[in-house]
Amino acid sequence: MPDYGHELRSGSFVTPIADRPQAHDIPIWLGAFKPRMQRVIGRKGDGWLPSLPRLEPGGLARGNRVIDEAATRAGRDPRAITRLLNVTPADKAEDLARLAVEDGVRVFIVASDDPDELRRFARETAPEIRERVAEARAEDGGGRAATFDGAYLSFETDTGPQALARAFPPGHLRRLRELKRRWDPTGLFRDNFLIDPAGS
Repeated sequence: MPDYGHELRSGSFVTPIADRPQAHDIPIWLGAFKPRMQRVIGRKGDGWLPSLPRLEPGGLARGNRVIDEAATRAGRDPRAITRLLNVTPADKAEDLARLAVEDGVRVFIVASDDPDELRRFARETAPEIRERVAEARAEDGGGRAATFDGAYLSFETDTGPQALARAFPPGHLRRLRELKRRWDPTGLFRDNFLIDPAGS
């Protein structure tokens, strides 16, 4: 894992790990709701992943400010910290697009185990989010969100390549295939998405 200076154990920072070998470059995403942990994200983390149903009104904007300020104080570019959000299939494309443009959310993770709900989100909601974000960016020259990476689905809704393209940003899918080729070339682990290690 990347050298963040400490390891996490039971929620506390403990042993320094600067001298330990790094097997993988694994991003650390935290779903913090309080300023103290949001500041940790700004100083050390790779992504912020709260859940929309648990956020108080204005919580996303407040958390972004805390993370951005902590990142700046630590000499980091706040834009390097990915903003993700757990959402439900019931959330509307219009509202999610606004969160992408105004609050910089790049990835929505859809929490559901209902295949019909997830199919609808993948086929209707996610494309509408992309369209609305593109329109907003064209009108004002861009917002906080430089890109909208996509929507991750928490259940297998389709086994075809188009479903993978909708669910995972291209760079992430390439990395997943690299990992599959190395660690699971026979595809033993194929739920919730079957990712073909040999796919392109």
